[in-house]
Amino acid sequence: MGRSATAFETVHVYFCKASGGAPARFKAMVRVNGKSLVSWGKSKDEALAKLDSKRKALLTEGESVRQFRSKNAQTVGRLCELWLSAIGEKVPLGIVPADISRRIAQSGVDAYRSTLSRNVLRSPQGCSGLPLGDIPVSRLKRNDVVQLLEDMRKAGLSTSVRQNVRGRLIQVMAYGMQLSWSGASDAWAAVKSTARPESEVVRPATSLTIEQVNQLLETAARMPSTRMLNPLTVLYFAGLRIGELLGLRWEDVDLEVGVIHVRHSLKRERGKMVLGSVKGAHTRKVAALRDVPILPQSAEAFARQLEQQKAEREAAGSWKGFEAGAPEQYVFSGRHGGCLDPMTFWENLRLVAGAGFGVGDDGKPLVRIHAHQTRHTFVTLLRDAGMDFDAIASVVGHANSKVTEGVYDHVTPARQADTFAKVHEALGRQAAGQ
Repeated sequence: MGRSATAFETVHVYFCKASGGAPARFKAMVRVNGKSLVSWGKSKDEALAKLDSKRKALLTEGESVRQFRSKNAQTVGRLCELWLSAIGEKVPLGIVPADISRRIAQSGVDAYRSTLSRNVLRSPQGCSGLPLGDIPVSRLKRNDVVQLLEDMRKAGLSTSVRQNVRGRLIQVMAYGMQLSWSGASDAWAAVKSTARPESEVVRPATSLTIEQVNQLLETAARMPSTRMLNPLTVLYFAGLRIGELLGLRWEDVDLEVGVIHVRHSLKRERGKMVLGSVKGAHTRKVAALRDVPILPQSAEAFARQLEQQKAEREAAGSWKGFEAGAPEQYVFSGRHGGCLDPMTFWENLRLVAGAGFGVGDDGKPLVRIHAHQTRHTFVTLLRDAGMDFDAIASVVGHANSKVTEGVYDHVTPARQADTFAKVHEALGRQAAGQ
């Protein structure tokens, strides 16, 4: 799908593959005064030219382009863009700051922008209709939002993503009311009246067994490049998020005391890797900024990593970072001292998982690996070892133990076996009259 900006408003262009004997053609679409216009052509230019003729014919005689644009400028998409500019820590000149309790960090704004761009400013993947963002705020109805959420469900988007989109639209329309946009209050009520998407199936947090973790680490040690072994070890035995792991510097690792000081998170902002704040540091600093004990497995991984980093620095023709092992140097750096990209790290993790567990017909590892599974595994190990939820919450950086308990309190086979063993022992003592 492509996009082409015109003097009137955004045009959406789709390439439709040949099917059922019909030739491949280009389809151009635009919304004018609430009316959808569609044109077809053998080329993109032909489709756009036909669409432009239809659109000009629709305008009443004597109506200027300026008048037309002013009538259609207050769209959902335009309001979304303004709201995204108004919620950050730095609001551009000329933008009215959104009336919110706290400003949103740039990483949060980027996440909101990505979600809205994929589902509101553009139609969800696989949907052929015009985006919700093209609808004027004054014309937005409840059925439009219901249809969007249903299209997202059919496209396979998760419940949390659909909840996120609905929640952001409510905030966007509230900002429209703050700006006194026409119909914003009715649009807010329309979005608010839609049912909050609920998960059809409640899935417990998944984790690897200690045997699977060891199998994964053994596979990483056998790979042609063993560079994934050390970070994977710390990831599974410290319960860090990916950004927190890759954001570690040597000054954050106290091997003598045996503590990891979690103070930063590596993330991508506006196309660049930056060392930002830990998730939740703005609202719950005490919980988010934390110290994690270094388990023996992690201590060994840090020692190996220090030696590996020194060797790589000696072998490198140029080194981007500080001296290997220096306080400011990233613990898990690239071959030339620079930081690692979280997305690249996850791709390498999936390669290790595929090599260790095998892959299915779809090319994915037979044992599912996802973003929070490493934390699930770490918490499950602590829980099976008998640690209470308050202590676990402080280690993994949750605001309180209720969050930890709500996500991770599921019965593992090991805990189930231990429970039955205790019951069997108690029944045995009772039968013996003890």
